[in-house]
Amino acid sequence: MKSETYLKAAFDGITDLIFIMDKDFKITFTNKAFMEFFGVDDNEIVGKKCYEILHHRGDICEDCPGEKSIEYKDIKFLLKTFLILEPQVVLFEVC
Repeated sequence: MKSETYLKAAFDGITDLIFIMDKDFKITFTNKAFMEFFGVDDNEIVGKKCYEILHHRGDICEDCPGEKSIEYKDIKFLLKTFLILEPQVVLFEVC
């Protein structure tokens, strides 16, 4: 538990938006910057599918970088531009 608290504090100190998802595209972790950007807290996001939160969709996005990262386990870094909140464009880095 102590290491989880330490890790959460470290991620919350980063101003970039960070989220972690599992192989089923469910969000398992978000940092403070991510929650503030979307105006939500952990209990509203954790367990939801990334495409539900990021794109208000009911299914996986076409050319999903997360899917490619899971499928081709050797992909280390992807860049994808998403229009999330008009007119704001957000560039996501998927590692």
